[in-house]
Amino acid sequence: AFGAAPPAAAPVDLFGGGTPLGAAPMGAPAPSVMAMAPMPMAMAPSNPVINAFEKNGLKLTMELTKTDPTDVQKSDIKCVFTNTSMGDVTNLNFQAAVPKFITLAMKPPSSTTVPANGGGTVEQIVTVKNSQINVKKLMVRMKISYTANGQNLVEQAQVADFPAGY
Repeated sequence: AFGAAPPAAAPVDLFGGGTPLGAAPMGAPAPSVMAMAPMPMAMAPSNPVINAFEKNGLKLTMELTKTDPTDVQKSDIKCVFTNTSMGDVTNLNFQAAVPKFITLAMKPPSSTTVPANGGGTVEQIVTVKNSQINVKKLMVRMKISYTANGQNLVEQAQVADFPAGY
């Protein structure tokens, strides 16, 4: 009896609140939904950009794009290297590894030299296909080797904070 009373009270409250909310939500949620709908639509065209690496003046950003509307598992990652140091970064070599549920294909870089003082960029496209999309998130381990100020450097980094859906 004690357990039956609260459930009976709850539906009464829900229905009681539902009638006023039925009128109010019609007016209120519609604007809320309308306000929310433009946000995702506005966000959709802008591709997420992740700061993946930054050291010794060399910076790597990754811009995510969906290039094939027929394949939701597939994403392109435009890797953009910039250099804020006083000297060129040369012999740039970017390697990426992903978990087994993701396939990866890399195109060659636009150059192996990243000009000094932000004088240009090097771009490389990495295509990934996440067979566990919306179940497991994209993760990329990177190895970046390069020469800066006469020193051969090898850096490793990992990016695991990709947004859902990639």
